[in-house]
Amino acid sequence: VLRYNRISSSPGRYLKDVLGGSDDGDSGNLRSDSDVYGNLVSSTRDDGLEVEGFNINVRIWGNVVTDTFKSISTASIGYSRKHKTDSSLGPIYLWRNVFSNAASSATKIRGDGGYYFLHNTVRESVPLALEAPNPRKSPEVARLGLVLNNVVESAKPLKGKAGPDADEWTLDHNLYRAGSTSVVLKPGWERGGIFDATPEYERAGEWTWYLKAGSPGAGAGRPIPNFSLGSAAPDLGACERGKCFMRIGPHADAWTEP
Repeated sequence: VLRYNRISSSPGRYLKDVLGGSDDGDSGNLRSDSDVYGNLVSSTRDDGLEVEGFNINVRIWGNVVTDTFKSISTASIGYSRKHKTDSSLGPIYLWRNVFSNAASSATKIRGDGGYYFLHNTVRESVPLALEAPNPRKSPEVARLGLVLNNVVESAKPLKGKAGPDADEWTLDHNLYRAGSTSVVLKPGWERGGIFDATPEYERAGEWTWYLKAGSPGAGAGRPIPNFSLGSAAPDLGACERGKCFMRIGPHADAWTEP
């Protein structure tokens, strides 16, 4: 468990990765049943959070990652550098995080073993990197992903292309500042998506963004059991008005609902 930390560096002296190290796809830094939540991470020249390894039942939520090269890396969900083969068993869950101001992308989405990217807010025009694993390297690994109820403020929201093995992915009910032609890489994706839209926030407290009433994306989500906090019409993004706000850092226990 890694929780309630503030991890940063002084100007001009960037960290490389947070959680980085080990042999990504074979042992990695996160193995089974790991939790990463309530952390504020900034000032890295590579990954804000390098969540790489087997990623079996790994849960990452309620973090704020800013001023990095890539917000969170999950590249080895699908690849072992040592054995040159897809190795992750999954599932991995990323929900209600805020990613902002990354030089490269918010995350590398790969679907091996179950990848769930739910109710996140991706700010400052940071794209997502959508990368399909190679089915020829490990055909026994199930490939599926669910990308649902997120806010993605990027003019180019998807870097890369999903290959033929990505048919079991679902992308839906996400809000994009970009148009549909740059998002819908597969038939059937984003039937309930919102495109060419700019979310309007009512900021409440440090690192907390609620969508304003009437903003694009407010009340427009698909209910997800155990993730949408019982709302029949959840807000898109990391913060649910009246139900969820960011409680992060060493003094997280002192935070109260604004």
